[in-house]
Amino acid sequence: MTKRQKFNDLADVVTCLRRGEPPRRLGHRSKDGSRPTKPTMLILNPKPESEVLKDCLEHLRLKRRWMANRQNNGKFFTNGSWHTYGIIGSGDIIGCTRSGRHFEIECKKGAGGRQSQEQQDRQREVCAHGGIYLVVHDVIELEHLLEGLYDAGEPVLAGFVGTGSDSL
Repeated sequence: MTKRQKFNDLADVVTCLRRGEPPRRLGHRSKDGSRPTKPTMLILNPKPESEVLKDCLEHLRLKRRWMANRQNNGKFFTNGSWHTYGIIGSGDIIGCTRSGRHFEIECKKGAGGRQSQEQQDRQREVCAHGGIYLVVHDVIELEHLLEGLYDAGEPVLAGFVGTGSDSL
């Protein structure tokens, strides 16, 4: 973060406090609204995002026997304009549990990454409708977060929010 961004953050905080409002953003957020993610547990051997994604898909399909698919989305520029494909902000993995509950999993590299504003909005929307949205950094973290959610395949918590180190 540059000195100018730090100064603007401080100015925003002072302005909001004078108005009696909560600060809009602190130093942990960038101008685009993204925020850093960190693993909820120690990751001994951090992997790139592509390997985390592959391991999580395999775990969900083979060990949990859930329907899980890779969800691609993004933007591209052609013929002078931008186009989007996929569901903006959706997790890298999208699927359904054996009991019929919708889930999305956003995979980040083992050392941590950034969750975009669109991903944060999508997370709130999925959880508000009773789905599961997790941000994970390793398959071990995925299993740890899912451990408390399901007891013998049945839902325990409704609208569970898991975002790595904190919740929205």
